[in-house]
Amino acid sequence: MAYSKKHRRRPARANPRGVLSVNLRGYGFVQTAEGELFVPSSAMNGAFDGDLVEVAISHPRSSVKQRHQRGGASHPGDKPVARVLRVLDRAHDSLIGRYEVADPFGVVVPEDPRIPYDVFTLRAEHPEIEDGTLVRVAITQFPSRKTAATGTIEEVIGKPDDPSIGIDVIVARHKLETRFSDEAVRQAQEARLDEDEALLKGYRDLRDRYIITIDPPDAKDFDDAVSLDAVD
Repeated sequence: MAYSKKHRRRPARANPRGVLSVNLRGYGFVQTAEGELFVPSSAMNGAFDGDLVEVAISHPRSSVKQRHQRGGASHPGDKPVARVLRVLDRAHDSLIGRYEVADPFGVVVPEDPRIPYDVFTLRAEHPEIEDGTLVRVAITQFPSRKTAATGTIEEVIGKPDDPSIGIDVIVARHKLETRFSDEAVRQAQEARLDEDEALLKGYRDLRDRYIITIDPPDAKDFDDAVSLDAVD
């Protein structure tokens, strides 16, 4: 039996893909080849900020405008509304958060407000961790519509009231190296301050000027330094 053109099966149209950028208010946007799409907080399907996702358009631009004019659900601008179908590539394999004791679980509440999913761990694995401690949790199961996120504690960072905790959180979040090779330590120890050599290399001597910076007295790197000249 011969098939005419109108009976031929059309190739399936691929769904848009892009990186999800989540707003502090909970909703997000995905930049795709079809343009930027708006993703409500209820349509994240377990996706985190920074994840590469596949989405489906729920409401095209025209119907979104009509819903807004009729007093429907609010949304930023007139961008088409989409929902996350699945996560193609995860941006996070671990999170920094506050450990809350809720036997038999230790619940990690993410420090990043753009990630609204708590991560459940087994309290029995780390009974020594106190309530309120900041930790890093490795995610073993990401959240879905039916299941919560689960993980295991891989690092204890410290208490929120510790004066140095801000630096520790930055180091932990970006996985910065805090242990260095013997060669790197040797080079750092041999570093010296040589004013004469600096001037020979072309640096200008401004020590006779009154210069103000925004940095504290113990800073090692000074930025945005300014000075004034009197103008007749």
